[in-house]
Amino acid sequence: MRGAGVVIDDVTVRFGDTYALENASLELEPERVHALLGPSGGGKTTLLRVLAGLVTPTSGRVHLDGVDVTDLPTERRGMVLVHQEHLLFPQMSVLANVSFPARARGESRQVAEGEARAALAQVKLEQHEARMPHALSGGERQRVALARALMAKPRVLLLDEPLSALDATLRDEMRELILSLHAASGLTMLVVTHDQREASSLAHCVSVIDAGRILQTDAPTRLYLAPASETVARFLGATNFFDTVVDGLTARTSLGDLSLAAVSQSGAARLCIWPQDIGLGPGENPLTGTVRRLTFTGAEQRARLALSGGELEVSAPRWASLAVGQQVDVHLPPKRIVVLPRALTTARIQGAAR
Repeated sequence: MRGAGVVIDDVTVRFGDTYALENASLELEPERVHALLGPSGGGKTTLLRVLAGLVTPTSGRVHLDGVDVTDLPTERRGMVLVHQEHLLFPQMSVLANVSFPARARGESRQVAEGEARAALAQVKLEQHEARMPHALSGGERQRVALARALMAKPRVLLLDEPLSALDATLRDEMRELILSLHAASGLTMLVVTHDQREASSLAHCVSVIDAGRILQTDAPTRLYLAPASETVARFLGATNFFDTVVDGLTARTSLGDLSLAAVSQSGAARLCIWPQDIGLGPGENPLTGTVRRLTFTGAEQRARLALSGGELEVSAPRWASLAVGQQVDVHLPPKRIVVLPRALTTARIQGAAR
């Protein structure tokens, strides 16, 4: 069974006076990996639970391949949720946990355990079938939960923060496992995360959600090249923002006049540029600043530069020779400067729930 398409149509979830979701609309293309990216409390998990049938929307509908499933019980939706907490049966072995969905739908023990062993092989845990959940690492429990979800034969797999509790090495392994499972199964997947790198590396399409509203949906590269708002840009990691007045291809800022590659509006606006897009040395839109703070991350250096008209955060290679107090020449490539759309009127959100 291949992955199904999902349409979330104008879904609102309200708990008393608190809006967990407000007018959320989203389309998940079949057989693709989608990511729902946002901060804690932004509404990500609520939307996931609406899809799984664990939360009934106050208004709006959910469709699976054109069929309205809003009022169907969880077990009849064809969507399976893998919880962040894994929720394994502590008194059952790994094999019994994974075979449970097949046993629940009436298959014999022999058939169910045969299917469970195949699922465990998919997640590379075939040697752990006799273990109990308490004897597993966090990453292994995550894999068991994933194998058990596959046993339910879903058309849509919902993953709630699948990498958040893992160390860096295990995160890489789990990411590769999820991608390999998707390639083998063709399932539609929706991954909830607060990590922009995780979203970009896993998903074909990313939706940014905050305060219960979906702010933008696009391919990861498009999100970075054309964020729809400052909120989206900040959540994707942009740290350099400037008030400006745009006049033709010139932006007048506190740092000086900057040349732009293209512009879609004139007058007062906001500019942003990612630290990684600022070049070291001479180039277009040259500036000189003094290193005020330097942070080494292993993969790169982050330098906070003080300039006469403000500050810039710059990403530099880890081998670059930088020191606090040093004067540094940088340049802002016009093609990398983003003119943000003018802010829209803030929607009424009386509160947001996770």
